[in-house]
Amino acid sequence: TTSCVIWLYWWLLPESIPWLLSRGRDDEAEAILIKAAKQNGVELQPDILRAVKQDTTLKGGKKQYYFIDCLRTWNMALLSLNVWFNWLVNSFVFYGISLNSENLSGNPYLNFCLVGIMNMTAYVICLLVVNKTGRRLSLISTMCLGGVSCIVAGFLITQENQVMKILVKVFANLANLCIAASYSIIYLMAAELFPTVVRNVGMGVASMSARIGGIFAPFVLELKDVWGTFPLLIFGVLSIFAAMLALFLPETSNKPLPQTLEDVKDRGHGLTCLKKSRTFKLEANTVI
Repeated sequence: TTSCVIWLYWWLLPESIPWLLSRGRDDEAEAILIKAAKQNGVELQPDILRAVKQDTTLKGGKKQYYFIDCLRTWNMALLSLNVWFNWLVNSFVFYGISLNSENLSGNPYLNFCLVGIMNMTAYVICLLVVNKTGRRLSLISTMCLGGVSCIVAGFLITQENQVMKILVKVFANLANLCIAASYSIIYLMAAELFPTVVRNVGMGVASMSARIGGIFAPFVLELKDVWGTFPLLIFGVLSIFAAMLALFLPETSNKPLPQTLEDVKDRGHGLTCLKKSRTFKLEANTVI
């Protein structure tokens, strides 16, 4: 597969400097900084190297971190469970809506083509607005709009009127666009929320949660035999519920990445994040 191409150049990619520092591998981090400075034609000042090495916010120690560390503290547990649930719901609804395209009226091939078009459109929209409006607002608004569109389409899908069938297509594709956008946003946001020392573990569990959601999506579609509105109603309600939980996630746009578990506590959590942005501090002279 095309992913095998990665093996041709993985050794050219440097390791993350914050990650190396958080694991106590200062010499490797220093070597990468020196190499980067040389390639960019600048001189790396000794005081910068010293400041980077002494920055305690990047020192997570040499201990090995595991899955349980994502749940070890109250703040970390709330953050992790919230992110993982949002991944599960986004994947669940995304694949559910995509597979549900065959239940829409009209040409099934055209319907599935529209799914792809909506996905590409969603990614373009995210590129244009996610840095301007912020991650959290973008995530909440797209999930809420997508959820409402699912519910409306679900109640209209049982109608035989031709106008209603057209409206079902409109709302179903709008829901698809919104969920595709929110799925890409939560992916970006999760990587910015987990601290460096457990980022790989947190993202791994998030990906697993998404796979679980994708597994259940096709089975929920079978509930249409019980009540035609059921599948889309479930997708819509879960989307809105996950969006409400996202209110408790801190904003990550234009904020420094957390390095240690303590940084997550400093960022804060809960609806207080809506009133005041709380960030952890890095030394002013630290260059990463």
